[in-house]
Amino acid sequence: MQRPTAEVLARWSLAAVTLLLMASMGGGFLLLPALIPAHVWAARRSGRVGRIGWSVLPAASVAMVAWAAVYVTVRESEPAIWLLPAFVLVATFAVVARFVASGTPQQLAS
Repeated sequence: MQRPTAEVLARWSLAAVTLLLMASMGGGFLLLPALIPAHVWAARRSGRVGRIGWSVLPAASVAMVAWAAVYVTVRESEPAIWLLPAFVLVATFAVVARFVASGTPQQLAS
């Protein structure tokens, strides 16, 4: 099935904006959680591999914000500076992947 070009363009633009905000040296990554609903939208319209990829972006976004919160709170205290963001990354990925899989069009049709 051929996807509409507007939808493909929107998904590529979302990925580009997300990656640019992740790479920003300023506080751009703090805006990333606002894009999570758009990532879920893109994931639900993707195949199996796309759902995994689109689930990684919000997980990484929340992990970056968690890292910033840990850094402000405890500075570079080991192991909190890497352990808490890693836990948040895995937990967020699991939640988003499960949420996305529960609402895929294939499963809603059955």
